[in-house]
Amino acid sequence: MATLNIFGLASGLFSNLQKSVATPIHCSDQEILRIQDILACAIQDFPCRYLGIPLLVRKLKRADEQPLLDKVAARIPGWKGNLLNTAGRSALVQATLSAIPIHTSIALCLSPWAIGCIDKLRRAFIWAGSDSVAGGRCKVAWTIVCRPKELGGLGIADLTRAGVALRTRWLWKERVAGIATNTKDTAALALFQAATVFTVGDGRSTLFWTDRWLQGSCLQDIAPTVFCCGYVAKEKGDSS
Repeated sequence: MATLNIFGLASGLFSNLQKSVATPIHCSDQEILRIQDILACAIQDFPCRYLGIPLLVRKLKRADEQPLLDKVAARIPGWKGNLLNTAGRSALVQATLSAIPIHTSIALCLSPWAIGCIDKLRRAFIWAGSDSVAGGRCKVAWTIVCRPKELGGLGIADLTRAGVALRTRWLWKERVAGIATNTKDTAALALFQAATVFTVGDGRSTLFWTDRWLQGSCLQDIAPTVFCCGYVAKEKGDSS
């Protein structure tokens, strides 16, 4: 409570505990009772949802992703789709059906199953104006539909690639703003390493082995054997 009060005095943002919820993680019953006594707010179990995003300590299950799929399906306008031409339906898909998963993709990596289900809904609405479509009515392959317009596509967002790009932003924030991410997203890490070149100053913000600071290359790629030896030594705590 003292920490919350100090934060409020410093920022002017005071917590309304009547509208707040505490989520204890690995707490005993005695500790939970103490939290309730001090904060006097509601208690909810973990896992939970925060700002519409599920917070978990494990990989997302289909049951965790299903609310997002239901939300996308609920935005299909139904009978109005038959009154729109392909260009109108494509614009609606880009503005609505493709925008709904963005919020979740910023923080979480959606499974191929979830992305496939969303793509099925988007594809059906573009070609048939409904939530389902036979393969014969799809005029071109979905990979072509997701290409930029200047490359012959319709400019529909590729959710897999868009998600990687969105999560790469957190790696940039970690370097320039010091926001700890501890991400394990290998695709985002690979994109960040490929798209950035570092200029070494005092060396505090540059990773010796994996950042591209040596003439646009990283030591991991230049000397993979040396990198493996250095990584093993680091794991063993050998500073030599």
